[in-house]
Amino acid sequence: MDKIKVVAGATLALLITCAGCYRNSNQQLNFENEMEQKAVSANLRTADEWVSSPLRNRLTLKLNRNVEEVWALVGDPANMPQYSDGLRKVETEFDEAGNCTAYTCYFKPVDGVNEEIIHHTTIIWHERNTGWASLDPEVNPFGMLQSLSLMTLEADEEQTVFKWQFHFNCENEMMLNFNKDGYKSALDDISQRLIKKFGGTQLENFVEGS
Repeated sequence: MDKIKVVAGATLALLITCAGCYRNSNQQLNFENEMEQKAVSANLRTADEWVSSPLRNRLTLKLNRNVEEVWALVGDPANMPQYSDGLRKVETEFDEAGNCTAYTCYFKPVDGVNEEIIHHTTIIWHERNTGWASLDPEVNPFGMLQSLSLMTLEADEEQTVFKWQFHFNCENEMMLNFNKDGYKSALDDISQRLIKKFGGTQLENFVEGS
């Protein structure tokens, strides 16, 4: 009987020790995952690094693919016509190191306008699997000033949080509202196409003042 008690006691002690090790292992793993997530978030850039114009529009999606798969499409601006109906084509420019430095958008003609709109913009940040930002010239077809486009990707387990935000000013209220409405419509289309391709949900299509 005493031998049985000793064996039972040793088994109980072993189980408690193993449970403690398992808990500690899980806590360490959770801590490492949290630190990795914070490190990824720390790499994301913010618009105020380049412009002082306010946020006017922002699209946020949670896509059912990992960052690498989403980046393979959205990381190259030349692919934009694949998920934006308003574009006929996009031409990109690269430096000697292979970094994207600029792109030119060729918009499809719209009702009442026979000529296509051509818009050139400069890439000011481009980081693999993280995001990119472009800055428009002050003279552009849309009458926007301090116009910045900032796209970021952030891992959420096996999903990807996709954000595309637009900061700009305009010379008058009419042009400001015109551009905000135009972005909202374009981002609705982009949202539907990306969700159709990757699966997922739209978290927001933010428009300032609405």
